[in-house]
Amino acid sequence: MRAARAAAPAQTQPTRLRRALGAQRVVNGTLVAALGITSIFLPPVFVLLIVAITALGICELAQLSRRSGARIVLPAALAGAVLYLVLAYFQLLPHYEPLLLAAIVLASAAGALAYGKGRFAVALGLSVFAAVYLGKLLSYFVLLRSSPNGLALTLWVVVIVALTDIVAMLVGQRFGRTPLAPHVSPAKTWEGAFGAFAAATGLGAVLATTAYIGAPLFSGALCAGSICIAAQAGDLIESALKRSAHVKDSGRLIGGHGGILDRFDSYVTAGVVAYAVVRATGLA
Repeated sequence: MRAARAAAPAQTQPTRLRRALGAQRVVNGTLVAALGITSIFLPPVFVLLIVAITALGICELAQLSRRSGARIVLPAALAGAVLYLVLAYFQLLPHYEPLLLAAIVLASAAGALAYGKGRFAVALGLSVFAAVYLGKLLSYFVLLRSSPNGLALTLWVVVIVALTDIVAMLVGQRFGRTPLAPHVSPAKTWEGAFGAFAAATGLGAVLATTAYIGAPLFSGALCAGSICIAAQAGDLIESALKRSAHVKDSGRLIGGHGGILDRFDSYVTAGVVAYAVVRATGLA
């Protein structure tokens, strides 16, 4: 009896791994990755792609909010988030961000009045959160791409985040035993998290020493490790949002992956950390 119980997890792991590597997931993931990497070479296209991700992500947040009984003032959140990206692209964000944030709060408050006093505060808070969470945080990818050596640095960050997601999934599916955050995302494990950290930090450090970036090994490892941790934190944040709405995926736009937030949640938080650490270490 004990042998049978012990063998059961080993038998189910290959099945879970094959499901995670389904043809639809691999094909769609490859197409999305190709589109994203190609856009990095063309800054205007890259910004437009981020604008599209942001807008679709806010729409998914609005759907998640409705499922949990709350509301988002969609026009205020969308306009505010997009303006964050536009101002970042034209290098105007430092001058106008205080005014933009005030406008987001006022527009959200005005729109939230329509939901009545019982839902006013929640609608106001969620609308401001949506604009800042996606617009403000993803604007750091725009700033990173606009920085000196922005092409190489942005590609480097994208590789680190992608490797984090892939290795965490593969190692977690094959060797995962210890839940990382069982109340938020039961499928994520410490084994997957550590495997992703080791792989992303190691490869990221090696890539950082190439002539395209020219960082010392220690600085490269420090940056890559920080980006990896931020990426995994972003994944947990999005999982918590889905958990509050009692859904498995944020949407169905990308077959095999779920919604926009499911595919790009790691990048939302990784961008701001990447921008901070490359500036702190003098890489940008």
